[in-house]
Amino acid sequence: MRLFVPLASLAFASAAHADTTAIYGNAAAKFTMTVKIASNGDIRGEVPGRTYYFVGGKDYFADRTDTGVVVMRLEDMAKVMAEQFAEQSAKLGIPSFSPPPLTLVRKGTVSVDKWSGDAYYMQAANGQVSPRPVAVISHDAALTELGKAMQRQYEKSEMMMGQVTKGHAPTSNMDQVLNSGAPISFAGAELQSVSFNPIPKDEFVLPATPAAIDEVRKRMTRH
Repeated sequence: MRLFVPLASLAFASAAHADTTAIYGNAAAKFTMTVKIASNGDIRGEVPGRTYYFVGGKDYFADRTDTGVVVMRLEDMAKVMAEQFAEQSAKLGIPSFSPPPLTLVRKGTVSVDKWSGDAYYMQAANGQVSPRPVAVISHDAALTELGKAMQRQYEKSEMMMGQVTKGHAPTSNMDQVLNSGAPISFAGAELQSVSFNPIPKDEFVLPATPAAIDEVRKRMTRH
């Protein structure tokens, strides 16, 4: 019995740091997102037309085009978005305003496939609560690394949106909610499957050299 405890602990620790592949989907919207996490913490998140990478401690987006793949540093994209917003604000005279915060409130437990978790609903300033949860958070230890990856992706998306809005967008406590576990339902997409099979290392290699910020500026201006 003395030997069992440390061996069991070692086995659990090894599983926690295994590669992870999770697939989210929304059948009605025909949407699928695949999140791959390497044992060293690198992340690859795929949605139609775009792939998010967190490799070597840096964040990138890779966009598929008719002529190939364009890789952009997230920090460059955020900078360009801030420039564009500042320019448009000056032209249109957009005033600053502070919209009421949107709060996520925990209310009961919801099951999604074989998982279950805390359900969070959006509550407006007038107290009205959304009819469906916007996030369901599982505390399953096997999903710990998935939770960390999803939180990072959300934080980076929120950071980019902040560059655009400069305080013009409603805020919520979604960041804290995602920090509490792994989402098995999030923004309309539900977790469909999770596997811990080894992922080839080349899945986490950028498909092209990151573009210079001037190239990013030209590309984002076109869009």
